[in-house]
Amino acid sequence: MRALRANLFPWLVYVALFLLPWQTRYIFDQKLIGGEPFEYGTLSVYAVELLVLAAFFLGQRLMIRREHQVSVKTIGIVLLAVAISIPFSFNADLSLNAWMHLVFAGALFCLLLDQRVDRTRAMTAFVLGLIGPAVLGLFQFFSGWSPLSTIFGLAFQEASQLGASVIESEAGRQLRAYGSFSHPNVFGGYLAIGLLLTFFLASRHKTRFTYFLQLPLVSLFSFTFILTFSRSAWLAFLAAAAVGIFFIVRQHRALIRTHAPRLGLTALLLAAASLIFITPFVNRFDPNERLEQISVSERVHQYQAFPLVVNHDLLTGVGVGAYTLALAEIKPSQPAWSYQPIHNVPLLVLGEVGIVGALAMIFWAVTVDRVNYAAIRRRSVTAIGGIVLGTVPLVIIFFDHYLWSSWQGLALLMFLMAMTLRLSE
Repeated sequence: MRALRANLFPWLVYVALFLLPWQTRYIFDQKLIGGEPFEYGTLSVYAVELLVLAAFFLGQRLMIRREHQVSVKTIGIVLLAVAISIPFSFNADLSLNAWMHLVFAGALFCLLLDQRVDRTRAMTAFVLGLIGPAVLGLFQFFSGWSPLSTIFGLAFQEASQLGASVIESEAGRQLRAYGSFSHPNVFGGYLAIGLLLTFFLASRHKTRFTYFLQLPLVSLFSFTFILTFSRSAWLAFLAAAAVGIFFIVRQHRALIRTHAPRLGLTALLLAAASLIFITPFVNRFDPNERLEQISVSERVHQYQAFPLVVNHDLLTGVGVGAYTLALAEIKPSQPAWSYQPIHNVPLLVLGEVGIVGALAMIFWAVTVDRVNYAAIRRRSVTAIGGIVLGTVPLVIIFFDHYLWSSWQGLALLMFLMAMTLRLSE
């Protein structure tokens, strides 16, 4: 029985990573603003979270390397620091549910550091899990709509529907690729990681399978990545690629010839996708476009409202997950949909969990980066992959909020930080 449990444990982790893009969940409550439901007021538990819980119990005593144990203990400190904000929250139920998502994400982080979980299989499961959402994303863009499915956690989307994320061009309103995610920006973040991991897996494991699988996967991910029209994800991917090239040139120049064809292929496919959809691509950077003006205006208002939130309680914050509800009480009489978390994770964390929680998060990030930079100084090749992956959230946190405000964002963050440590081994 013990042997069966030990063999089943890592596979549950791989299945959880494979299913991570899907939003299947049980909703048990819905908070309201002015009598209307709002996106960040949904109380739920995700199916993948239950898989993480099952794997955690099957794994029992985790086998974690000594140099990673500080990061594991620190994530416990983060959970405790965030829990302190719950009694002071604008809504304790909402904060308790948000804290629960963070606990599950922290558990996933610990599971991925277990030595029985193979890092290559974990990354492969993550990449393969994006194939379905990528195909769905292509369908959504070209058809202009996305089906409703409670089983797969899909909300109905249509280009003509108000509130849907679209790009406007001469062809009219075109639906951005959502995949299986709540927003194209989240999908873009996942695809950025999918592209980087596909490149890494193909370069490290040179088999016929990876050679022939690379072209269709990179093609699929590249085109769908462009169709998310997520500027934060594009910027994060470019920054990560630049960091990777910098360290390869600086420390392992002999690898340039090996990696050049793969880099060239990825760049060529991304350029081709951009040129094919050149009009909406260019519009995404045009400050005179109506939607871009609205986007900039909304973000300016978010930064203007931030001092009102953070001044409520600088020490413990307004409560994890309660930022939008706090905004609604501080600035009432606006539509429920207009209340959004600030598109900046450090400021959002400070607003929700105060100085105590923010310092705990910074300390945890430092413990991860310390190990990775030590490996970089040892000129470890795989550590370059770790620092490349770590660059993606470092960029996204200053332009979006989902790495903190949603389960899928938290899970992505924990996956990236765990893989950063595993690649430093």
